[in-house]
Amino acid sequence: MSDTITVTVPPRFYWDHVERDCSEGVIVKRTKKALTIMFTHEELRDFYTDAEHYSHSWQFGNDPWMRGLCNSAKATFKALNEQVEWIEQES
Repeated sequence: MSDTITVTVPPRFYWDHVERDCSEGVIVKRTKKALTIMFTHEELRDFYTDAEHYSHSWQFGNDPWMRGLCNSAKATFKALNEQVEWIEQES
């Protein structure tokens, strides 16, 4: 098992995650629509569980900013599940 895992995810949720002083990983590639990030397993687990939490957080009502963040978290969670098998197995 490699010490790092590289994934590609939507940027919005990633930047919110980092702004809350959560794990950052290392950005390998940046485009307008996606970030490719190299994470340690621990960093990826933190990012994954954060995305999972926010992807199910619809209690924020009609706040458009939070709705957008939650939608980005949902897209991030889906992208992670499509790219990394061990996450699904350990969840």
